[in-house]
Amino acid sequence: MSGDAERLGALGEFTVIERLRRYIEERSGAAHPGTVLGIGDDAALLRPRDGHELVVTTDVQIAGRHFLPRWMSPAEIGRRALEVNLSDIAAMGATPSFVLVSLGLPRNFRLDHLLGVYEGLLDGLDAVRADLEVDARIVGGNLASITGEEWFLDLTVLGEVERGGALRRDGARVGDRVFVTGTPGRSGAGLDLIRHLESRPDGGPASPATLIRFGLEHPWSGPLLDAYLRPRARLLAGRGLRSAGATAAIDLSDGLLGDLGHLVERSGHGIAIERDRLPGCADRSLQAAAAFLASGGAGGLPTAPNFSASGPPTAPNAAAHWILGASDDYELCFTAPPGLDLAAACAPLPVSEVGEVTQAPGLRIIGLTPDEEALLRAGGFDHFRV
Repeated sequence: MSGDAERLGALGEFTVIERLRRYIEERSGAAHPGTVLGIGDDAALLRPRDGHELVVTTDVQIAGRHFLPRWMSPAEIGRRALEVNLSDIAAMGATPSFVLVSLGLPRNFRLDHLLGVYEGLLDGLDAVRADLEVDARIVGGNLASITGEEWFLDLTVLGEVERGGALRRDGARVGDRVFVTGTPGRSGAGLDLIRHLESRPDGGPASPATLIRFGLEHPWSGPLLDAYLRPRARLLAGRGLRSAGATAAIDLSDGLLGDLGHLVERSGHGIAIERDRLPGCADRSLQAAAAFLASGGAGGLPTAPNFSASGPPTAPNAAAHWILGASDDYELCFTAPPGLDLAAACAPLPVSEVGEVTQAPGLRIIGLTPDEEALLRAGGFDHFRV
């Protein structure tokens, strides 16, 4: 990557686009076999494989809203934006093929930082090729100048899935079991830790180096900060679940409660979740973060974790708020009939059975405390309510 600190305003739009085109081609090599025409024209020409359907998703990432640029490297920002979009592809059981990247940037944005963003995007696509043994390429996009501070990346990802084979939200059936991958809630805890550091005058400057130092001082925080800063789309698991016979899936981008609500709505059935079966209940990193924040930043692991105690989000039961609430973990929540070997389908990713699809309508969480009931009523993340 170039170390050039030139500003985009001094270079001009078309010089910047040409630099990006050369950088992408140098990194990616020969053209994708499904690319008839790539970067450099008004639009790309793409050829899907026979017997497959196109899966298309888009997700904008806005500085300060979806990512924290002062705490992240440009490469981390680019990789995160890609993984967020790939997560939608994973939830459909599909495979990514093409990416369009649109950016709104201020004139004083540094060229080397822009190339760093693309470094993260291309690193992510390299990982897709290594993990799934499929090709995925950036084939175009757009570049525009903005006047405010909230610069953004807006990605569109196109994928493929065998005709009629996509996992959909409306496929859940009564009697299916409900599962989640990984540990939902970790990303929300990671974000709260960063916000805590921002509020502390002695927390150090807002920078990736400060987070590295914090992680060394508090080893339990590593999985939480990684979940927020460096999420990974569950592409292999999504593809494995489709082959294994899963009936519906959704990625956890709006929090477990909010996304379970989407499954209920689309399937027309109810879902009953057992709170004590949620994987975060036993997660020591979440409990340590809750105790740390409850002590004002001076604590560690609580001597007697009390997940069920009522209290505000900074009390030891904060883990419940993270697990159930608006935490963008990009894990998969899915339904499947009993008896399938889902651990093998998702390996090496851990999978937890947390409930079942019911005839009775609505979403029920069995075993909630009164404080957690209030969280249930609030639902998941909503861009226009927070």
